[in-house]
Order: sequence, then structure tokens, then C-alpha cells
Amino acid sequence: MCLFTSSTTHLIVDVNGFVPGSVSSLVSVVPARLLETRSGPGMTTVDHQFEGEGTVAAGSVKEVPVLGRGQVAGDAATTVLNVTVTEPQAAGFITVFPCGESPPLASNLNYLSGATVANAVVTRVGAGGKICIFTSATTHLIVDVNAFLPAAVTSVVSVVPARLLDTRSGPGISTVDHVSEGGGMVPGGTVAVLPIVGRGGVAANAGSVMLNVTVTGPVAPGFITVFPCDEPRPTASNVNHLAGSTVANAVVTKVGVSGDVCLFTLATTHLVVDVNGYAL
Repeated sequence: MCLFTSSTTHLIVDVNGFVPGSVSSLVSVVPARLLETRSGPGMTTVDHQFEGEGTVAAGSVKEVPVLGRGQVAGDAATTVLNVTVTEPQAAGFITVFPCGESPPLASNLNYLSGATVANAVVTRVGAGGKICIFTSATTHLIVDVNAFLPAAVTSVVSVVPARLLDTRSGPGISTVDHVSEGGGMVPGGTVAVLPIVGRGGVAANAGSVMLNVTVTGPVAPGFITVFPCDEPRPTASNVNHLAGSTVANAVVTKVGVSGDVCLFTLATTHLVVDVNGYAL
């Protein structure tokens, strides 16, 4: 794999899983742009649809057709996307979900006013072959597709995003089943154990899960490492953050033998975890 960088920088790469070449369940494609709300030279989509439409209004939902575009098969059940927010007019978040469903209590990325933030997203394809994006603040949106799962594949299951952990307390702050909510900040240098299987649509025999992990209000710079609880904590990170920031990242992790995953945090912080899918 190749990594192009537009400016001189250090790079760190951690691996979380792989798909054998003989397995055709996950179909990767040459990355293709499916949505580009900005206008200007080079700001186009792969088929010149859904480009240059302007900012998406706060509190609204943008529908994006995915089937049959950018090499995505017409029977794809799930897509693997990279979603970018740029030039938001206020701080906020976006939630990606299958069209035809109600926007869930979950988020895929968080942003500050004027920031450009991207995150990987795994989402089920919804009604009309579309995915939907809710944004809490007015912003430009960019969506690129990287892979898809055909409908015939049953080993990987995407779910409507569901919140499994929220250490904060307050109105509207809850998990899908009111488990693992409101426990307060996780102390720095400790590990939080999060039950996974049987929650948010995750099957009891799930071998791995696709999560979105968010850090919010950390008291110092640090990082989060997500790993199966029956394994030693690895030298790797999933989310890196500064003091006081809100940062999210997509995470694929094996589930421990007890049906849970562990989250190590270097600094004291609130943690929010949403599930997007699982693999058997």
C-alpha cells in the first residue's frame, strides 16, 4: 500500500485486521468520490453527480446514492467510506446511517468551527440504494468510497449505529440499552472494559466489531488503544488527542472471549463508543 503526503510529516501505521486474497466477501475499489458539495477546479465526483451543491444546512440530512457508483455493485449491502467535513460554520457532529431509518443516537466524527475532519465509516446501504448523513451544523461534506460488501455475504453484518458507551451524564446522553452510561471520566493510565456481544444488534458469536470511538474533554494530551480484553495491551493507538479536544476514529477490533473489548486511555477523559457492524 502507498501513502501520499502533501507536506513533509512523520507517519505511523498500525494494522488491525486483514482479508485473505482468496476471500471475496469484502470488495475493495479504487477510491472514488461520491459527494463533493464544494465548487471549484478539481472539486468533482467520479460521475459528476452530487457535486457543487453547496453547504448542507444544520440539522438536515443529506441523501447520497452509492449503488452503481464508483465501482460499487448494484447489490452491495454495506459500504466502507471516508467522510470529510470541511468549513463547518459551527462546532458539531455528523451521523451516517442507512436511509429509511431514523437518525440514531450515534456519531461518526466531531468537528470545530472552520475545521476539516475526516473519518472512516462502515454503513449499511439503505432505501433507494442510499446512505444518509445528518449534520448538526451547516457544513460542506465530502464522501469517498473505498470498498463494499455484496448482499450475499453473511459473515460481515452492518447494523444501524448504536451507542454502547457514554461516560458523560446529562439530558439525551444515554446508550442504546442504558448499560455503560454516565460512569464519569475514565482515569488516565487505566483500562475500561466494555461489554459488546448481545448489544446494539451485535450477535452473541461475533468475532470482531466495527466501532466508532470518541474522546471528549480529556484533561491532557494522550491516546486510546482498543483491544480484546483477553490479550495484552499492544503498542498501538486508535485515537490521538490534545487536552480538551473531541476526536473520533473508526476502529476494527477482535472481541475478547468474554464478549467484551478493552479501551486503554493515557489521559483522564470521557469516552463514547458506537457500534456500526460486526464479523462472525
